[in-house]
Amino acid sequence: MNLEIFLVVLGVWNLTISYLLWRMAREFRRISKGIDKEQLKEVLSGFEAIEKRLNKIEADGKFHFQKSSLVKFNPFAELGGDQSFSLALLDDENRGIVITSLHGRQATRIYTKVIGDGKVKLSEEEKKAVKQATRAKQ
Repeated sequence: MNLEIFLVVLGVWNLTISYLLWRMAREFRRISKGIDKEQLKEVLSGFEAIEKRLNKIEADGKFHFQKSSLVKFNPFAELGGDQSFSLALLDDENRGIVITSLHGRQATRIYTKVIGDGKVKLSEEEKKAVKQATRAKQ
């Protein structure tokens, strides 16, 4: 009994796939009607040029900022609110910068640090921003 059901399902599947392939072949013949081999080669070479360009864009894109994270914090006990922040901006290989703003009563200071060589000492907030950015790809 199970074998008969399996064979029926297999037959229906085979007919469905055959029908879809027949429709694709018919559509291909319709859209390529009147096109000779030289024209087809020219069209396909255009696709190769597009593919090369897309590969170059994709390779270049790895060096653009792709990951980011913002951590807000309060570095001074006497001030209210989390008005200071650390912003991590990283590329595909987790290299980039951290921008930290420390907001105080008298002044606001902004610092930047380069991430990627492992030689820079980071504050806890900066470490948290970098860690969050490396986990989430946007």
